[in-house]
Amino acid sequence: MSTVPSPLQNHIPSTLAPTNATPITSVTGVERDPAIVVACVGTGSLHPIAQNPSALQQRTACAVPSTNVNVSPLRDTPPRRLQDQLLPPKYSPTDKIVLSVMDSTQVTLSGGFSIEKIVTRFESLWFTVENIPVTTERAAIERILAPFGGVKDIQFRDESHSNDFALTVITVQMATYPEVVRAINGLDGKEVFGQRVTAHLSLDKRITNRMLRDNYVSLSWPVPSITGYAGYDTLKAAQAAVAKADGKTVRNYWITASIYEGIPIIGAYNVRFSGLPPDAGAKFLNKFGRTEAIMLERPNYQAPKFGVPAVQRILQNFGKISQFQPVPSPYKDGVVRAWCLFESPDVARAACELHRVKQRSLGMERIFVRRVLSVLESVPRAKFDLVVQDLHHLRENVRNHIHGAHLAILPRHEAGDAVIRLAAEDSKTLARLRVELLEILGGEILKENGRQVWDDFLRGEAGSQFLDSLRASNPGVMISLHYFRRCIRLIGTDEHRKPVATAILAKLSSLRQHKVHSIPLDGQLIGVFVSPDLMAAQQRYGEENVRLDFHRQILRVRGTEALYEEVQQIVHTVKLRHTTQLNNDHCPVCLEPPLTPVFLGCGHRWCKACLVAYLSAASDTRSFPISCLGNQGRCTEPVPILLARRVLPPADFDALSLAAFHAHVQAYPTGPRNAVLSCPSCLARICPSCHVEYHEGVTCADREDGGDRLFQEWMRTHDVKKCPGCNAPIERAEGCNHMTCSRCHTHTCWVCLETFPKGNGIYDHMREFHGGIGL
Repeated sequence: MSTVPSPLQNHIPSTLAPTNATPITSVTGVERDPAIVVACVGTGSLHPIAQNPSALQQRTACAVPSTNVNVSPLRDTPPRRLQDQLLPPKYSPTDKIVLSVMDSTQVTLSGGFSIEKIVTRFESLWFTVENIPVTTERAAIERILAPFGGVKDIQFRDESHSNDFALTVITVQMATYPEVVRAINGLDGKEVFGQRVTAHLSLDKRITNRMLRDNYVSLSWPVPSITGYAGYDTLKAAQAAVAKADGKTVRNYWITASIYEGIPIIGAYNVRFSGLPPDAGAKFLNKFGRTEAIMLERPNYQAPKFGVPAVQRILQNFGKISQFQPVPSPYKDGVVRAWCLFESPDVARAACELHRVKQRSLGMERIFVRRVLSVLESVPRAKFDLVVQDLHHLRENVRNHIHGAHLAILPRHEAGDAVIRLAAEDSKTLARLRVELLEILGGEILKENGRQVWDDFLRGEAGSQFLDSLRASNPGVMISLHYFRRCIRLIGTDEHRKPVATAILAKLSSLRQHKVHSIPLDGQLIGVFVSPDLMAAQQRYGEENVRLDFHRQILRVRGTEALYEEVQQIVHTVKLRHTTQLNNDHCPVCLEPPLTPVFLGCGHRWCKACLVAYLSAASDTRSFPISCLGNQGRCTEPVPILLARRVLPPADFDALSLAAFHAHVQAYPTGPRNAVLSCPSCLARICPSCHVEYHEGVTCADREDGGDRLFQEWMRTHDVKKCPGCNAPIERAEGCNHMTCSRCHTHTCWVCLETFPKGNGIYDHMREFHGGIGL
């Protein structure tokens, strides 16, 4: 008897087999996808699954046809743990996975990419309590927290570098987010262990970088300056001096000058000069013209560098300063302004005690200190370089026209992201500034006649080549495609964006000249998707012009009548090829025995490539949950989420998960009526039911009654209807009268708004009651 080395021996841990077990002497292997391979215990063979899953669950012995390799039967059955290891993974539609989307929003997905649960980035299970005596024991803290819920963990901050060794900070993890809310509300501002403590959410660093901060103060004080008077022999000489001095910057001082009538009278014609440097004298004023005489008032005070170092020293007495940033001179309104970021909000609050207090180092001038709100935005270097000019314009606009607001571009490493800080004295001003900033960073949404434009041509290879050519010829513009929102964003200066926008609009306009045809397919004709003839047509005319909608079972054709007729002939050929009823042994997509088969729990077998293509197409249709297409498209078994993750490339799986998340948010967008949410980034108060700023004092129903009439009138005049499924406004842009709401995925007849579950029977209905499908 000949033997062959076992390919499994190198992969079986020694701990799996007892010491007296007979070693495996031979195994015949057939290489297949690891997701669908099973070892048949008792025969020493490895082969693709060919039997029903129900038989597989019984783990019965199976036979393999003879090969050219001699096989020795196993004398002993491998241990049960080894049996479990060799069986293929079983996937169930009830399996779930948790993914992080949009930085840290936790989404739980189950079979068919159904969304089971969403935990937003702000629903942290951790919160922080400050001012806890350092001698407090863990047991005492647990007793204080017990009334609020289940405590999972308590962490003490390392105080080895703290200035206050008597107090410490703890971070607590609770079992649920509502328990965190109760604990914060119950502890914040209360006296605990003899100290008044503060409690707040503890969030991920990526989130807190974008969160609103209140450890920022704005400062202002008078510019150290002097006022001078000069007399001139003639009016012409006085006017010439005014022209030379007024509105000019000398030694970083902004000087104003005007003809002056009053006391003191220096000459026949007098000029008053304001904003002069404190040490200015006759020599300084003679720069603007020869004078008869000069008189100077006393300076309000004298301090180097406009008093900035003196103010900084005053603030350092309150606590550690993270950043001190004065507004650059000249100061046209005679006021020096600066912004100071403290390490903690408590220090910022204490520094506000300086407000309107006279300062000896400023010649007893008052200093004005106000606490302000701030937020940070991180900008990738590539994007920053494109919009830096617009950012400088925005900064100048904020500096000159928005009182109490500030925009700072912070220093950055050569290869690192740029960081922009916005600050304002109230949340509404800060929110308005942040919107302006995000419009610059996010780019312009390409629109035509006030409506954003999109075409699936941009998804295909031809569209990618078109956009790549635009990028190559327009390096000053970043072209960003948002597939889920179906929009195009152009990032860059206005002069650079215009030619790119013109080129894209012209291209999309030319595409709209072609008529769009819809070819309905029955359950067995989904296999046309992988027909060689159709693939050849897609290569000739572009995938964007011949697209299959799996969910609606429609083949969309955009182009000439010749292309339409060619695709119709392909459909007819496939129909003639498959005239008999198919069983579960045929792939529901290609209608052939599966290659590299993959099993679903319903018993239908798929080609792995067909399943991958089907799942990938769902990112475009955004119709969830994703179900099996077996039984001529009538099978409702969800595709197991773990199986999808196994067969899809990671990037495609992430894209499909994100598409499912966006589709869920669109389908279930509203929150409870008459509730209010507060944005942690800008403090804007939002009504989650109406999707507008919170309408304080007005119920949602009253607001709808008062503001809906004009919109209803606009809908009537623009052929806009409401979806019978979710009541969202919908309109038909192209194609037949079979409408599918992008929010709730209800299948609707556009003429009568009758609904059809999963679209079954809608085309028969349109032909019978409306005389056609609307093309």
